[in-house]
Amino acid sequence: EEVVVFSRPLKGFMELTGYTREKANTTPAVYDPDLNRIYVNEEWATIMPLSDVHTLLLHELMHAATEMPFQKHGENKILNAAEKEFVDTITALYSLTKSKIKKEIYGLKNNSEFMSEIMTSPSFRSEINKADKSIWRRIMNAIRKFFGLTPKNSKIITRAETAVKNFIDKSKEFTP
Repeated sequence: EEVVVFSRPLKGFMELTGYTREKANTTPAVYDPDLNRIYVNEEWATIMPLSDVHTLLLHELMHAATEMPFQKHGENKILNAAEKEFVDTITALYSLTKSKIKKEIYGLKNNSEFMSEIMTSPSFRSEINKADKSIWRRIMNAIRKFFGLTPKNSKIITRAETAVKNFIDKSKEFTP
């Protein structure tokens, strides 16, 4: 199913998301899992460097790729085996990370932000690696399994993951 991206001025963004002006002023984009849509606040997007807009869209696309099992779990809906294992693994790693990092970080807000931040924020990954270097590898293994990637092609996947991670790490960090 395709993800639709809507870019709207502040008033339109508020109408689409139901956000107050105060919340909309501090929210550059949001993913709506019910409609599988990403809403981008044009007030933010027009003043951000293009690299930040790319990071913002990647962050919201990570929500689109991984949100569904968390939403089903939160609504007490039945998960298939892959979804259950993914949710259980990420939830355990999120809890472990939260117990090791004692400061307020956006990526520790909930499982969903944890997933998006781990994949798009070099500073968040750095904090995690300072706390426990094994967490990143365990998260990547959970993502691989969820998407049905087998160990036989893991060298290629590891190289691709490393290339993406290095690119993101070298990109300018977006902070709202």
